[in-house]
Amino acid sequence: HDEQVGLLWLRPRLSTPRELTASPADATLAFVVQGEPGPHADLQTLSQLAARLAQLEAPALCVDPAFAEREDGLAVVLDAYSVAPGSVEVLAVSPADAVLGVAAGGCDAGLTAATDGMAWRAGQRPLLDDLGVFPSFVVAPVVREEALVEHAGLEAALEPMLSGLTTARLGGWNARVSLGELAEVVAADAASELTG
Repeated sequence: HDEQVGLLWLRPRLSTPRELTASPADATLAFVVQGEPGPHADLQTLSQLAARLAQLEAPALCVDPAFAEREDGLAVVLDAYSVAPGSVEVLAVSPADAVLGVAAGGCDAGLTAATDGMAWRAGQRPLLDDLGVFPSFVVAPVVREEALVEHAGLEAALEPMLSGLTTARLGGWNARVSLGELAEVVAADAASELTG
């Protein structure tokens, strides 16, 4: 549909293996855990989280109520990562409360966006979905086709965003905004960091 109305998505190059510090930024859903000195700060992937949950006496996940109930939601994620049904307590809370639950220690992991500024501000980091269960929400510039013709250097000018925008950078910038910094100041710093 976008192409039919003259909008083009500039596609970033995908990095392998996927890392929070590799482009492109992915604002997908993610389980977050508390960083140091949190009990699960050593975890990097959802496979590692699944193994850890199996070792805990009373594991708990904080998950959005709608996601917990959807047929294509939590049940699919738990099945893909071989987490036995009923082996984990699921606390139905908003993404903001999931972040708070992880910070308070009431949840071993919480579901939010991988770039959630509140989570990054709280020292939480998203775990990589190493089996690719969650859909990607890759951040990419969209331009009008006529603008690319009118401004020959536009695509080249956007190249730093294509190659330098990462999940970690976006999460860090969102954390600054959630702390109350003016979005315009953070955006200027982001542009400077990307064009370096």
